[in-house]
Amino acid sequence: MPNAAVVLQADSNYLVPLRVTLQSISKAIPSSVDFDVVIFRQGWPMGFSQLLEQRFPNLNFLFFESALKDLDNWGKSLPPNLHISEVAFQKVFVPKVLMADYERILILDCDLILRADPTELLRMDLKGKVLGAVRDMGMPCVGSTPPGGIDIDIGLPPEFPYYNTGVLLVDAGRWEKYSVTERAVSFLRIQEVARFAEQDALNHATNGHVLPLPLEWNTQSALILKRSSPLFGVESVASINRAKDYPKIIHFAGGRKPWNSKEENPLFAEWRELEEESRFSVGPADPGECNGIRPRSGSGEVLPHTRRSVPGARGMIKRGLSRILRRALRAIENL
Repeated sequence: MPNAAVVLQADSNYLVPLRVTLQSISKAIPSSVDFDVVIFRQGWPMGFSQLLEQRFPNLNFLFFESALKDLDNWGKSLPPNLHISEVAFQKVFVPKVLMADYERILILDCDLILRADPTELLRMDLKGKVLGAVRDMGMPCVGSTPPGGIDIDIGLPPEFPYYNTGVLLVDAGRWEKYSVTERAVSFLRIQEVARFAEQDALNHATNGHVLPLPLEWNTQSALILKRSSPLFGVESVASINRAKDYPKIIHFAGGRKPWNSKEENPLFAEWRELEEESRFSVGPADPGECNGIRPRSGSGEVLPHTRRSVPGARGMIKRGLSRILRRALRAIENL
């Protein structure tokens, strides 16, 4: 397998979902792995990185500060009404930042759980494409009616597949060859309305260079919880049923999340069980602080930790990251 990394990004609001995703990865892999787990962090409580290393000793961690840490001028070039979060947007930069060290990069959102070893996905043949992704199950085609009724032109024919970016399998060299970061940034700079922000931008920037992955590698939870789906008619019934019955990654896409809803269903129950399993046994005096959560009074429900704090230990931050990012920004500004 080529040099590979599984990449996640989280600010202080997503410490619990991050911990749950890592728990699912830790359980899905064998005792030794051939990939690194790279995490871009922002505003984490002191010592949280070390707690993750202690809790998941079978994962090879590398921690970076936010991929946009030194790109403050970047945000000034976007229309102010886009309101793209830094964590969401840095997905556009991650392959460019890591391409010197990794040939294959699997970028995951933190609102998902894995039931299968990601090594299987990392070894998949991309057949010369820039990346592999799964269709968005609520909007499988560019011309599908988008949730909320917000429609924008992303420069692709309406019948083209529209991909969900919660799971992206990237060939770092081809990403750079086809200038995906630069094309995505250029797209966002001219938008007046935000729909799915970096997802629209990456669909635009990778036009014709995406390998459709089997649906089970990004089974968005609505497909399992609802009887109908826009996927029927554009994907085979067999592939849809396989994704529903044997998902390898379950993605809690959309506004309904296991940690912000009292809804009871098997998928949310699975997430909550992983949350309990993943809690730290040692740490700060306050158990909520230790586990990156704060209980809601009287409900027993756990919510993402939201206190802004100083970043964790700097020993694992990769040297030269700022220089690489500044070079990337200059290249984009010269477009």
